[in-house]
Order: sequence, then C-alpha cells, then structure tokens
Amino acid sequence: MANSTAVSTNPNIHGPYSIQDLINKDYSKKKPSPDHQGVYVWGVKVNGIMYPMYVGEHMHIVRRVFEHLVEVTGGNKTIPDWSSITNVNRNIPALKKIASSTGILPNGLLYNPTGHFDIFNHTHPNQHQIQTTIRQIQKYFFVSWLDLTPFSPSESTLRLAEKIVAQKIGNQRLIGKVHDSPSNSINPIDKPIEDQLEQFTDLFKLNETYM
Repeated sequence: MANSTAVSTNPNIHGPYSIQDLINKDYSKKKPSPDHQGVYVWGVKVNGIMYPMYVGEHMHIVRRVFEHLVEVTGGNKTIPDWSSITNVNRNIPALKKIASSTGILPNGLLYNPTGHFDIFNHTHPNQHQIQTTIRQIQKYFFVSWLDLTPFSPSESTLRLAEKIVAQKIGNQRLIGKVHDSPSNSINPIDKPIEDQLEQFTDLFKLNETYM
C-alpha cells in the first residue's frame, strides 16, 4: 500500500513539509517558532511516495533540519544516486561500508564523507551527478516530525524514540548512523509515547514487507 495518501490527524505529528512549506511557515534556524522537541524523518517525496533517508531526534527539530540541509550541500552527508534513493530495497549502510573499507565508491553511492573537500572537487568523477542529485533532494525534500514536547521527554527518551523509528522504517534505508536495537535499552519507553511513535511510523509504510 503506497503512502501517498498517508495523513495523520494526530496534532503532534507535523508534515510532511517541503522546503517551500518551511519557508512559507516562516520557520527559522535562529528562532524556530513553534519550537518542537522529538523525533524527525526527512527524505524525498516522489509521485506522492515518501522515501525516508534520515531519522534523528533533537530538542530543537526545525533548527536541526536546517543544519541537515546545509550539511547535504556542504558534503557532510552520504549521497546515494537517485535510483538508490527511490529504491525501497536499498542497503545504504552496506554501500558505505564498502566505500570506507576499499576507498572505492560502489554502484549506488555517489559520495561518502571522508573529511576531505571532495564535494567541492570539480575533477571528481561523480561531480555532475552529485550536484544534480543534491538539487533533486532539495526539490523533492520532505520532513515530518513527531513533537513530543507535551510528554516532557528526557534526552534518553528522545534517543530511544529515534532508535524505535529507525528500526521500524529500516536502518538499511538510511544514510545516517546505524542505530542500535531499542531492545538494548535499559528502560522501556512509556506506553503513551510508544503509541505516538507507532502512529508516526505508519506514515512511512510503503507496503506490508518494507519493514
């Protein structure tokens, strides 16, 4: 079942928003209004289908999302090729592992941060594709977040919520870090927050087997 019609009536769930939506809502990095703390997902939305690329948590979500967009442009995030981004069966961590261990970018991966200035190297063999893909990410960008402010979450609760969302969406689909299993956490998450997370992750279900 495609997620193109996924809409939540939960007032704590915001988005999906495009970059233009964020501009129109007058969110800003310096003074996000309103300010939300919780867990967020960003990626690309193509033909009504959302392809998550990153899961995170933060005490200031809008500010963090702004920083992510800058990091993508500046070369601080892994950049798969477009066919991998829109492939629900992708395994980005496996591609990153190959790149890190061999120093060679495998098929499906255009760029992997190394701490160097490769993203700005005009002689980089993937430079044209990298810049084209960055523009596509910006064009089709979406972000959605679950505001847990009403539940007064602790930092440990936010970190656990991040792990739960990443596991439900699928770590293999994400360009960020591979999250530990939530079952490794000492303290379980509260049932009210668990219910909120379930509603939130329902937005990103592409079919019954993607998880």
